[in-house]
Amino acid sequence: SREFRYHIDSAGSLRTPRDTEFPAIEAAFDTWRTLSATCSDFTFVRGPDVSRPKVGYIVGGENQNIITFRETACQDVVPFDDPCIEADTCANDYSCWEHGDLTIGLTSTTYTKERGIVVDADIELNASQPGGILGFLFTTVSSPICEGLPNPDCVATDLQNTMTHELGHAMGLDHVFEALSTMEASAPHGDTDKRVLDLGPSA
Repeated sequence: SREFRYHIDSAGSLRTPRDTEFPAIEAAFDTWRTLSATCSDFTFVRGPDVSRPKVGYIVGGENQNIITFRETACQDVVPFDDPCIEADTCANDYSCWEHGDLTIGLTSTTYTKERGIVVDADIELNASQPGGILGFLFTTVSSPICEGLPNPDCVATDLQNTMTHELGHAMGLDHVFEALSTMEASAPHGDTDKRVLDLGPSA
């Protein structure tokens, strides 16, 4: 299929006020839609929002491309003897973040080696506060950069910035070692450069 159909977790993020996270996610998709319209028949279609979505490829089941915020760290909510640890299902069972504390977002893609087709791509956004520390606050304003403690009225971890980058992964792009590039691996505090697609690494 030349269509990327995606589903957003209807819970959004409790830490991003006034449901502003949803337009910011759509703005990131619009950036890729605009590019695709110039050179491709690839389309991005928003499907119905979902509640308590499952991340990861489900063998023999229904797979959806999911976008979800993880508001708690698994280490803070999963009992040490929970069977989900051995089954590797804690992130879905508890809707928690199970990856590195310093990782802003993670896109998990499943693809066929024979044909190179991505069959599932799920985006998790790290809005957790592991151990009570500040963690990442996803903001949706364009300025100013937060000085001191992050708050929703300044740019901390820009959601559109993060989503534009993660959508590149969902389409199969890797990181590049090019400062200010959309697909550059790091995103410093207050970064909004990745909202705008670049031409990629210089030759």
